[in-house]
Amino acid sequence: MKKPAPQRQKPSKRGIATHSPSKNNSSQPTRKSKTTAETTSQIISPLKVITRDFTGINIENIIHLSSDIIVSLGKDHKIQTINKAGCQALGYSQKKIIGENWFERFVTPSLRKSALKSLQKLFSGEEDSIGYIVIPIINKKEEEHLIEWEGLVLKDTEGSNKGILLSGRDITQQILVEKELIQSEWDMALAQKIAQLGSWVYDIEIDELWWSDEVYRIFGLPKNEFNASYQAFLNTVHPEDREFVDSTNKNILKNNKTYSMDHRIVLPDGSIRTVQQECKTFFNQQGKPQKLRGIVQDITERKQAEEKLKTYQAQLLHAEKLSSIGKLFASIAHEINNPLFGIRNVLERTKMCVPLKEADECFIDMAISETDRIAKLTRRLNNFFSPTRENKEPVQINRVLGEVVLLAQKELSDRNICLKTYYSDVLPEVSAFPDQIKQVALNLFQNAMEALPETGGEISLSTHHQDSHLYFTVKDNGIGMTEEIRKDIFEPFFTTNSKAEGTGLGLWVTQSIVQSHGGIVEVDSQYGKGTSFTVSLPIS
Repeated sequence: MKKPAPQRQKPSKRGIATHSPSKNNSSQPTRKSKTTAETTSQIISPLKVITRDFTGINIENIIHLSSDIIVSLGKDHKIQTINKAGCQALGYSQKKIIGENWFERFVTPSLRKSALKSLQKLFSGEEDSIGYIVIPIINKKEEEHLIEWEGLVLKDTEGSNKGILLSGRDITQQILVEKELIQSEWDMALAQKIAQLGSWVYDIEIDELWWSDEVYRIFGLPKNEFNASYQAFLNTVHPEDREFVDSTNKNILKNNKTYSMDHRIVLPDGSIRTVQQECKTFFNQQGKPQKLRGIVQDITERKQAEEKLKTYQAQLLHAEKLSSIGKLFASIAHEINNPLFGIRNVLERTKMCVPLKEADECFIDMAISETDRIAKLTRRLNNFFSPTRENKEPVQINRVLGEVVLLAQKELSDRNICLKTYYSDVLPEVSAFPDQIKQVALNLFQNAMEALPETGGEISLSTHHQDSHLYFTVKDNGIGMTEEIRKDIFEPFFTTNSKAEGTGLGLWVTQSIVQSHGGIVEVDSQYGKGTSFTVSLPIS
C-alpha cells in the first residue's frame, strides 16, 4: 500500500531528482501468527513494520483499487506485480509486463543508470524507504511521462530483502501546467516592461503592499530593500503631490469608486517621473474594504510629448498673431506715412520761415528726426521685421537715454515723476541700429511712466558694462506685476492697460529688437513694489 504522503518537493528539472527520506513517527509493530513463510510477508516503512498474512489473498487484489501506479520489483529488477493503473500508464496488459526488466524496458534510456543508482540502496537494503524522486517512463506509444515515485523495501518474515515496492503518480500534466504558468508569468512581466505598466495589490487589513517587477523598475527600487507598505509608497510620491494622492486613496475607500490619477514620484537618484495610477476596491463578506488592486504606468514621456504639443500649439498661435500683426501694419502703413510726410513738411517750413530761439530750433530738429524714425519703423513693421538693409552703427547708450528723457521731459514734470540717472562714465559703444535701440529705450520708459500712479512716482535709469556685454536698466516704483502677468508680457497684443489706446505690442517689439541684436531682456517685478527691465547687448 502507498504510505501517507509527506509534503511533496517539486523537481527542479526533468530527470531524476535527489531523494529525501520520508519522516514519520515510529510505533510498535503488530505481529500475527504465520502459517508458512510462503504465505506471509513484511512491509517495512518509517511508520511501522506491518506483517500481513496473504493466505488466499493475492497482492494484486490489494493494490488493484489504487489510482496511482504501483509496481513491485524483484532483486533482479524484474516486475513481479503491477496494478491496473500501471498497465494503463504503460499501455500494455499485465501479462506482457510481468517478468520484464523495469529499467531496461520502461525507463527513459538516457536516465536508466541514474534511476537504478537512485534505487540501489533500496535493493541493497541500506535504506528501508526513499522520499520522492522523479523517474520518467516510456509507454507503448513511445511517449515519455514524468512519474513521481515513492519506494519501500519488501522483506520476508526472515528479514531478507525480496525486492522493492514503488508507488508512482503521473506529474507530466502538472509539470506542463507549471511550465505554462512560468511562461505566462514571464510573458506578463515582459508585457509590463514593454508597456511600462505594472500591477500592485494592497492588503488593507495587514498593511501589506505587493508590487510586480515592473512597478519596482518604474519606482527605481530594489525588491529586497523596499519596505512594501502604504507609508513607504507615499514616501516615494513627490512632496507636492503627496497630500493629493493620500486623500484620493482615502476617498476611494469611503465612496467605493474606482479612480485614475496622475502624480509625480521621486526616484532614489533624485530624478522625477510621472505615473498614472488606476485602482479598484475589493470587499470582504462583511462589506468592509479588504484589498486595493491597481495598475501603474510610467507616462513621463507621454507628458513630455503633451508639453511639447502645447508648446507647439502656443508657437502656432504666436505665429498666427505675428501674421495678424504683419497684415495690420501692411494695411495702415500707407495711412501713417501720408500724414507723417505732411507733419515733416510743416516742421521743415516752420524752421525755415519762422524766427526761432536756439532751444526751440533744437526741438524742431528733434521732431523732424522723430518723424523720420517713425517712417522707418512703419517700413520695418510692414516688412514684418525682415532683415534690414540698413547698416549698424556705433551707438552710445547714455546719449540714447538722454534723448528719450528729453522727449518725455514735459510729461515727467506734469505728472510729478522724479527721475534719477546712474550712468556709467566709461561705457563702450555697441554696434546697433540707432533707431531700433532708441525705440527699445522709449518703449521701456513709457511703460515705466504708465506703471506709476497719477500722483507721481520715481523712475531710475542706469547703465554699466561687464565682460563683453553692456547693460541698461529702466526701473520704476509703480504697481508692479503678478507672476501670472509677468509670464505673458512679451506676448503680442497682451496688455494690462485699461486705456483704449493700449495695443499690447510695445514689449513684444522691444524683445524682438533686442533679440535681433543678440541681446536679452530681463524683467524683475514685485506686485505693489515696482518693476525693472534690464537690457543686455553684446559690445562686439
